[in-house]
Amino acid sequence: MRGVTVRASEVLGTIDNYNDEQLRIVPANQDYVDAARASLINKDGERAYHAGNFDDAIWLDREAISFNPEFGQAYSNLGLAFQKAGRAAEAIWANRKAIALANGATAATVRASSYYNIGRIYEDAGQFTDASSNYRAARREKSNPVYDAAITRVSNR
Repeated sequence: MRGVTVRASEVLGTIDNYNDEQLRIVPANQDYVDAARASLINKDGERAYHAGNFDDAIWLDREAISFNPEFGQAYSNLGLAFQKAGRAAEAIWANRKAIALANGATAATVRASSYYNIGRIYEDAGQFTDASSNYRAARREKSNPVYDAAITRVSNR
């Protein structure tokens, strides 16, 4: 997209317009959750992501969510895949969904990484106050030197 200028406010201002139906995240069966299958598909999505196949990762993360609509980690992974695919508004939406759904032993980690990923999007868009707010939220969830470095980095802007 050379020569095209996109203002962050135009992209990031559309976050609340997304919902599950628009993103075609529909449970495979409204009355049946298959957490084990969702977990296996989520791992396939992680492998696709690490291989740089972001479109495949997005598809697999959506598929995992279709078998377990309350799967916070899959939403977090979806958010990261959207982010790497250059789909900032969808990435923020998915990360916010992950934060809301995070539960169990990994809840703090899911919330922290999701806040951090949102912070990265805002930082890349030059919205340093919003970035700092999300980095601080990540640090409140879980201590990590990466979060501290991010807070310092955006505080100096």
